[in-house]
Amino acid sequence: MHSKRQTFIIAFLLNIVFVLISTPWEFGHTYFGDSKIAWIIYYVIGFAFSLYVTWAFLRALKLLLNHIGHHLKEENHE
Repeated sequence: MHSKRQTFIIAFLLNIVFVLISTPWEFGHTYFGDSKIAWIIYYVIGFAFSLYVTWAFLRALKLLLNHIGHHLKEENHE
């Protein structure tokens, strides 16, 4: 994960998986809203929010791991 683009692609792919495993396929989309528009709005807004949250998490994780690696290098050189 060296660039923002790679992080975004990973976050996008993760969110596709998240949507697929969280979709209630066996319920036929009947318990949330009676209209398909409600489901479309629900998925579009939810996907946008989850994409941002996943992207921010991956960026923070990368920053944390780089920080830890930097400190480990300093300890080994002393």
